Amino acid sequence: MKKTIAVLLACLMLLASIPFTVSAAEINVDTNYDQPTTNATGATLDIWANVTVSSTFTNNGTIVIHNGGSLTVINGGLLENHGDIVVKTGGNLEVIGGGNLNNYVTIPGSFSRTYGWKETWNRQELTVQFDTYYYMYKQGDTDDAYANIENYVRPLTQDTTVAVPYGDELFVMVVPRIGPKGDGEWVAAERLQLNVGTSTIGVTTILDTESENQVRLPEYGAVFTVIPTNAFTIEVKSTAYDDIVKIFDIALPKTEAYYVITDKNDVDNVKVEFGDTLSFRVVLEPEYDKSDIFVYVNSIYMEPQEFGYYRVAGPMESEGFATAGGVQDHLTITVMGVASNESQEQMSSLVLMLQEIFSIIKEFFSYFTSLFTGFGSGESLI
Repeated sequence: MKKTIAVLLACLMLLASIPFTVSAAEINVDTNYDQPTTNATGATLDIWANVTVSSTFTNNGTIVIHNGGSLTVINGGLLENHGDIVVKTGGNLEVIGGGNLNNYVTIPGSFSRTYGWKETWNRQELTVQFDTYYYMYKQGDTDDAYANIENYVRPLTQDTTVAVPYGDELFVMVVPRIGPKGDGEWVAAERLQLNVGTSTIGVTTILDTESENQVRLPEYGAVFTVIPTNAFTIEVKSTAYDDIVKIFDIALPKTEAYYVITDKNDVDNVKVEFGDTLSFRVVLEPEYDKSDIFVYVNSIYMEPQEFGYYRVAGPMESEGFATAGGVQDHLTITVMGVASNESQEQMSSLVLMLQEIFSIIKEFFSYFTSLFTGFGSGESLI
């Protein structure tokens, strides 16, 4: 008999140690989860009353906190959220008194994409690699600790799931690699975006990733601030060519004497993609159509081509342009030598007047020269 009782007690203790599994439930009365509990994958737990967690509660499914309901993780409680927690209007989720809630966030591993490239580069495709890093804010860190690349976990070789404490910040950095010159400088890191669950977020800041201890990192990495309120998988959204290529906003000079227009009829400013050709011409106002002009791009003298267009197309050996072709940098267009017709006419009149004065002076000196020559010969001047 004693042996039977001992076996029964052992079975009860074993059962007590196995986490209670919720497959589908609706809680309408105040409940305290003081034993390890699991909300199964695919299961929904609807909370209409006050629920406290004082042990380990693992959520693999969906928890819905309805109006009037609450879920509170108290001292000794740990809510491990691998699924969804939906807080309806009037519902409440709290972590107090030493309780803990971890949202499990999956960060993508480094990956690459291949794109069709501009004809300017004389190649049909180009592969870009996106390296991913992450840094999790820790208690005691300075507010700007995210700006130090040494704090980041080095490039992820595979998708990585991390537990982010409730209310903490997760910093995800995406570094585009392998541009035309091997350093990714043509990629517009500031235009990248992340899909975080059902939301899309933009870049928090651009971090200089150069370091003596790192090899061939591109110039910039895009840093995103993620404050998880749920478990989700992060996806780098902007990986299409049109989303990641660097675009330059170039001002086209304009004065009362002239304006600059592109071959696409842009005036004032033009947006040019990295590697594209910029073609423009200078149009003089009617009062200035007799001027001789000189055009410079980034201090480099430009010769006009057919139809009077100036082209920045490469290859160009001069500093400031891509050696492989196309626009690689912000451009400053400078036009010099413009003068009005009136100024030209005044200058012409002044030149004519000076020529006449010079002619009179020349005749005057010629007369005196002949006069003094006559005295020297001893001839009579009468």
